[in-house]
Amino acid sequence: MIPFSEFNRGQAGKIFDEVKNNGAKIVVKNNKPKCVLVSVNDYIKMVDEINDNRALLMATDRMSD
Repeated sequence: MIPFSEFNRGQAGKIFDEVKNNGAKIVVKNNKPKCVLVSVNDYIKMVDEINDNRALLMATDRMSD
């Protein structure tokens, strides 16, 4: 978890490096989760997996008809 205030302190570059090297981080503001930071590669992988699952579901539905 990363406090939003770290961005205000000029730590964005460090945070982005941590995300790239260690995985996703949750950004919190006022002790509440506001967003999730993921690397571009991880995001592309997630989107590809979602699309693959949608295609599989469509194919399965078509085969059952």
